[in-house]
Amino acid sequence: MSYQEIKRQQPLAQRDGIFDGRNLTEGENANFLGDFDLSNRTWNVGEKLLNSVRLGEFICENRYVIEGDPFNQGRSGSIYRAIDLARSSVDADGIFHPDYVAVKRLESLSNFPAYTGPTIEEHLAEAQVMQSFGGAGVVEVHDFFVTQGRSGKETLIVMEYMDPQSTLSHFIQRSEMSVQRVVGVVNSLAETIDGAAKRHIYHRDLSPKNMFLVVEAVENGDERVGVKLTDFGASNVVRAASRKGVAGTPPYISPEALEQNPKFPLASEVYVLGVLTYEMLTGELPFGGLEGDLQLQYVLNHSVVLDDDEKLLAAMAEKGFVPEKGRKVLERALTHSNVLRKVFYPTAQNFAASLAAARA
Repeated sequence: MSYQEIKRQQPLAQRDGIFDGRNLTEGENANFLGDFDLSNRTWNVGEKLLNSVRLGEFICENRYVIEGDPFNQGRSGSIYRAIDLARSSVDADGIFHPDYVAVKRLESLSNFPAYTGPTIEEHLAEAQVMQSFGGAGVVEVHDFFVTQGRSGKETLIVMEYMDPQSTLSHFIQRSEMSVQRVVGVVNSLAETIDGAAKRHIYHRDLSPKNMFLVVEAVENGDERVGVKLTDFGASNVVRAASRKGVAGTPPYISPEALEQNPKFPLASEVYVLGVLTYEMLTGELPFGGLEGDLQLQYVLNHSVVLDDDEKLLAAMAEKGFVPEKGRKVLERALTHSNVLRKVFYPTAQNFAASLAAARA
């Protein structure tokens, strides 16, 4: 891992947003060739790349090339697709094969009094926490840097690239959640949540947009399903204790998290697993159609009761669960009391095992 002060690298030349090596002056071209050593293809940059790739800028000592506009933007930073020139290659026919990474960029605005977003220190802590998982259940972090931005320092976290269309939210929206995928997602998430909890790390923002499905075909037409988590910016080891407000994304927040009660944090993660499981099964949230403040008030004051939830029972039957067994598993996860939740499911994997046991 490197943590270094480097000066932002500006594009060497651009023409209508398309990089064109022919626009370089002789001196610039010599510097460019020296940096990348095209003759030996140290960085594997070919003419087709120079004439076809849309660039925002070179970053991190010219190793990475940010490509176009961000594909995801939020309070915790903007995420871009980029090309890792060191890992890309050119085949015998001269065709460039880019190796893609994701670059999460956060420019510090902490010198503005009204700014309440994450700090540079929190962003770097997030990179360190994610990297500590080594890619097991968490999007892998390759590197991070501190640079000089337009309004001050900014951080750049370089991560493995995941297809933006592979988030759990997209799978749910496309109604692509088979029983194998539902169980696979729950098992994978539970393993990561429990592994993190053993290290006293709690994600606290387990929303579908923060998890990517990895689906692999295996023998007999079956699938192996895994999940990779991202965005640890709200986690207990990243978010500053002095920061006010609720950590997480409604409606994926437990009652006690809304009340900012940190007791039994693993039970809070299990509650969100229950919400996610209901949503994967039905395509909806388990709050009777309530939205906004009404939904939050419901979560704060009630356990989720699923006795007469015909949509859930039908979805469970269709996906191969024993409806009554499955309903009880979810109701216990969605109980208002975190104490009872902890008794029912001491770990996230206890919840996953109970759900698997409810299959017909």
